[in-house]
Amino acid sequence: MFILFSRSVFFTTLFLAFSFALPAQDLKFSHITLEDGLSQSVVNCIMQDSRGFMWFGTQEGLNRYDGYNFRVFKRDPGNKNSLSNNFIYALMEDDSGMIWIGTNGGGLDRFDPTTEHFTHYNNDPKDPSSLSNDIIHCLRQTKDGKIWIGTDNGLNVFDRATKKFTRFVNNPNDLFSISANNIYELLEDASGQLWIGTYGKGISMFDRTSRKFYNYMLSDEDIYRFRPDFRKDDERRKASYRQVRSMMEYDTDHLWIGTNGGGLFVFNKKTLSFETPDIPSCEAIKPGANIIALRDDGTGKIWISVFDHGIMIYNKNSRTIENYLPNELDHYAISSTGIKCITLDRAGNTWIGTSGEGINTCFRSTALITHIRRSIRPETGENTLPSEQILSVMEDHNGLLWIGTSGGGLSTLDRTTNAFLQHPLLSTATNNSILSLFEASDSTIWVGTYGEGINHYDPRTGKITTYTPEKGLQDGNILCITEEPR
Repeated sequence: MFILFSRSVFFTTLFLAFSFALPAQDLKFSHITLEDGLSQSVVNCIMQDSRGFMWFGTQEGLNRYDGYNFRVFKRDPGNKNSLSNNFIYALMEDDSGMIWIGTNGGGLDRFDPTTEHFTHYNNDPKDPSSLSNDIIHCLRQTKDGKIWIGTDNGLNVFDRATKKFTRFVNNPNDLFSISANNIYELLEDASGQLWIGTYGKGISMFDRTSRKFYNYMLSDEDIYRFRPDFRKDDERRKASYRQVRSMMEYDTDHLWIGTNGGGLFVFNKKTLSFETPDIPSCEAIKPGANIIALRDDGTGKIWISVFDHGIMIYNKNSRTIENYLPNELDHYAISSTGIKCITLDRAGNTWIGTSGEGINTCFRSTALITHIRRSIRPETGENTLPSEQILSVMEDHNGLLWIGTSGGGLSTLDRTTNAFLQHPLLSTATNNSILSLFEASDSTIWVGTYGEGINHYDPRTGKITTYTPEKGLQDGNILCITEEPR
């Protein structure tokens, strides 16, 4: 026995934002902008603290975000406990819950969340145990608790007990000194080795036992081998291959290295040599590519920021790569091609800082949503959703998706082929509106219409039986259908 609910109804429609696009458009990005309270739209760095707050470093202040509201911290010349400089390059939380801020010219700040006071650490030319430079590009706390600071003039390690810095700078007469002083990236690998990305001399590995640096740089021969068409007299471009902007541990034996104009390379830790990544051809591995950020999201996907080319996501399992770009017709597209940073929170959500468009967030819970929209392009023919006003949706036991619309009748979608099929005989003659759908235990389909009762369809025989008020049905508006338990 079937229970049918029917009455006259004023109904509102649901709008399913579906789009037939390549899988690259299946990810949906939420946008956080100045209108939401962000202090400035260039977001250089992002982190989540141990209390769950998201922190954003901009060119005009430090932002703390609780998911609803912003708290903005800025420099106040009359308050010594305020932020030292509003232009922020780097953020990090240490193991005691203190927030460390690397600024562009204001040195290093430590923020105490309890007192909300900032403590400042600056370069003092007269004190060799002070910070070596006040422009800070990167911060990293290693497993031994030490805090490492990459500056415009040397690598520093901070002793929190003595509040003193130890500096490491290049010494041309010492083969085992750090290769360059402009430090853009710091990475501690799974084995505890500290890797340093320099802006001009490749990468260095610091051996904390011997306190020696081992330096690795793309040679001229490497560049000519990887780029056969390279002009050997182009010294400016040659330098870009040695300017490291980002690093990521791909696996136990390999690091991915993003350069400032040379594209993406792989460093083999076993052979101590550089290789090209074994990924499909894309902007990331082309000459001139500026790889700003690399991030493994823990699900077998690597997010790659190629400046002016948006986000590329490499799937290690399928060995495919997808490119995400802005699309003015898609509100959920990424908002900028200029990506400054990529960060994962503890829930696996991806936060992206842009150069002028604020923050983009891809929530893992919505990343699997596929959007389907009615196409208005004539070249798509009939393979399209007939209406964007969706009143009912049902998946049958074969995985076929049944979609009832307002004014467009009833359609099915085969998601293996992305093909639509219209069912005019199961719709209504007057308004073509389907209010409810139900698959019975005998695999027959019951279709509730707006005003014209029920259509009962047997897919095996193709037989359609109609039930209308003229045939004794109480009302022609069928809001829902269910089957009484036996």
